[in-house]
Order: sequence, then C-alpha cells, then structure tokens
Amino acid sequence: MIIHLDVWLDELRSLKSAFEKGCAKHDETAIERSLYYSAFIVRKLSETPFVTRNFMAPCIDVVKFKPQRGSISAKNWLRPQSHFDLRHGEPGQASLVEICNALIHSRFLTWRSRNGVLDQIIVSGGVRVGHVEAIGFRPAQYSKLLEHVETFRFKRLPVPATGRSA
Repeated sequence: MIIHLDVWLDELRSLKSAFEKGCAKHDETAIERSLYYSAFIVRKLSETPFVTRNFMAPCIDVVKFKPQRGSISAKNWLRPQSHFDLRHGEPGQASLVEICNALIHSRFLTWRSRNGVLDQIIVSGGVRVGHVEAIGFRPAQYSKLLEHVETFRFKRLPVPATGRSA
C-alpha cells in the first residue's frame, strides 16, 4: 500500500528522467528498468483511495501488431518477430492501464531506432494476461503519460499512521 504519496511521486519523476536519458543514450538497462518500475508505481497509485476513476483513462496513439499465425502458444518469447508481424502494424489507441499492464506482465520488450534516435517501444504481456497483440508506442508518449500522473490532482494526501502515546 502506498502511504507516503510524495515519496512515490518523487520516485516516479526520477524514473521518468532515467527513462528519457536511457532513450537518448540507448541504454537498454535504464530503459527496461525505468519502464517496468514506473508502470508498477503508476498501477500501485491507481489502487489507492487518492485517485478518481479517470486516473488510468488517458490514451495514447499506438501501433498494434497482430500475431504472425493465429494464437501464440510457443514458449520462446525472446524473439518477438517470430510471434508478431512487426512489419505491418495497425494504428490504434491504448490507455494508461493497458500500457502499464503490458509493461508489468511483459513477455517481451524491444524497441526500434530511426536515424539513431529511439523511435518506438514494443511490448506484449502475452495471451495469459489478455494481450493478443503487441503494442508499439513512442517514448515521448510514455513520458506524457507519466506527466499525467505527476500532475494529477490526488483527492488528498495520505496521513501516515502514528503510534499511540503512553
């Protein structure tokens, strides 16, 4: 449970910065770490009584990649191109909750660069969590989703429990 909201929002800001720096430097570890942990924090924040229903509602434009052949049942998820047609995506939308769930439960995470710039992150949580498609999104779009969380008007700040005086 999140008790100290400001501490977690500061951590989220730090992860957003690490994500953006990681993208600029093509630092795979920084990208993967910041994506996973930021998605986890956002989802934990969504489970607090300090948010409204629309907290996880923002959507971003994405590219959805269908499976190569029917349902994916293979165990080797290390080669996403063997599961999904990553050459032919279809435009779509994904909500913050869909992006976070895909990142948290990711069966694979990869990215593409264009002209030396990280252009698209591609992730799929797998069929077990209801993701029959892979989702591709631009790093700047994910940063905007994190900004939504950073600037969200939480209902009230949590008050930490205090011990009883003797």
